[in-house]
Amino acid sequence: MELLSLNSEKFEKVGAALELELLLKDLEVRELPENTVALINEQIKEVNNLSPEAKNLSKKIKTAESRILNLLAKGPGIVPKNYYTTLWLPLGMSAFGLPIGTAIFAITGNVAFIGIGLPIGMAVGSYYGSSLDKKAEKEDRVLNIDKQ
Repeated sequence: MELLSLNSEKFEKVGAALELELLLKDLEVRELPENTVALINEQIKEVNNLSPEAKNLSKKIKTAESRILNLLAKGPGIVPKNYYTTLWLPLGMSAFGLPIGTAIFAITGNVAFIGIGLPIGMAVGSYYGSSLDKKAEKEDRVLNIDKQ
């Protein structure tokens, strides 16, 4: 099954359409499962059916792009640049930093030490996310777009 293309003449003045078109061009050269291609094509059909004068056009196109990126991350594991670092930085702060800060508070009895765990958790989450990004890069699962 082949990916549909975006009706670019219809949306030439919308910046979000250009981003979506770049994403689709990057996906054309990749081997994707049939069900993923079908779901992406549904999103493209929805965008192509929008009127250029539609209210919140840019927002609707960005929503379709986000849905496509979520499908790719959950299905074949194809992710944008720095995806895992962006994901794991706040997770590290909450999953590692707060418990570390709470443990230091419990040991010292000083509430001021709760905040010390946050930068530690940030470093741990950033390191782990960065290592997952490098692994995805080695496995050629990273898109040429940077979506945060």
